[in-house]
Amino acid sequence: MSEFFDEDYFYIVWTDGCCYDNGAGYPKAGYGVWWGHDHPLNSYGPFPKSHATNNRAELYAVYYAINQAIYNGIQYLQIRTDSTYVKNIFTDWIYDWEQNGWINYEGYPVKNQYMIREIKDLLDNYIDVEFVHIKRESEEGIKQADRMAKEGAKQYY
Repeated sequence: MSEFFDEDYFYIVWTDGCCYDNGAGYPKAGYGVWWGHDHPLNSYGPFPKSHATNNRAELYAVYYAINQAIYNGIQYLQIRTDSTYVKNIFTDWIYDWEQNGWINYEGYPVKNQYMIREIKDLLDNYIDVEFVHIKRESEEGIKQADRMAKEGAKQYY
């Protein structure tokens, strides 16, 4: 299925999101999911929800990749991302947020929690996912996911 596996035989996928005019009046966001050269699961597109931001596009790329993996019978997945936001959510922050009723350390409701909770439901019930942070532009996979996310944002309507 994938041309990339880690030493524990987790399928490796690279995800990225981007947003042009992030935080401005009419932001345009996209996602990219790269499984390997000419892989049939390689995907990109415009962020399909309202209130586009870079962080939401990053989360959507993860959500999309996990759904692809589940649909294709993959049980062990390694997601490589250049987003410290995404990596920190699923390896650290989420545990405190759950215990605190989805309130962050500043006392405010967690942003993007509807997307985070959707992903967490998939992680809890369907698949084992390892999140790995990589430096931007450090691997071909993240470069490809970035390129695809930018193409997806250009399709935004």
